[in-house]
Amino acid sequence: MPVPDTFLTEFTASRLAALTDSAAALPSRAGQGSVAGNLTDATLALFGPSALALMNLVSARPGLRPALEHAAAPARGGISDAESQFAAYLDAEKARGRISPGTDTQTLAFTLIGAVHHLVLTNPAGLADLPQRVSRIVAALTAGLGPG
Repeated sequence: MPVPDTFLTEFTASRLAALTDSAAALPSRAGQGSVAGNLTDATLALFGPSALALMNLVSARPGLRPALEHAAAPARGGISDAESQFAAYLDAEKARGRISPGTDTQTLAFTLIGAVHHLVLTNPAGLADLPQRVSRIVAALTAGLGPG
């Protein structure tokens, strides 16, 4: 299998970094807006059209995956970084009393990211109703998380 060219690897790594950087802003939104709204917005930013294009590119060029992982490894964990940012946001909301103190923020972040990641991966042509579906997933996961 041919090794992907350097340009394509660097381009893909930079787009992945931009997507995960968008998640890094989520913790600063704690205390503003609604928890469900913030999670929905951040999830849609993470899994929007750019993410779908990257997933399709990596799927079409399987040799790109190892090169991309190697290029991104020292500084970023990709989806793992986003998951950590979502958990940090939820921890900040918990500290502000906007969600119950007993909320397992790590599992909630993992479940949200995992569910939407699966949804996007299993629909490579895209989903016209992605915002509505993400909103429903967030609503289901956050139901009953009010202050305990």
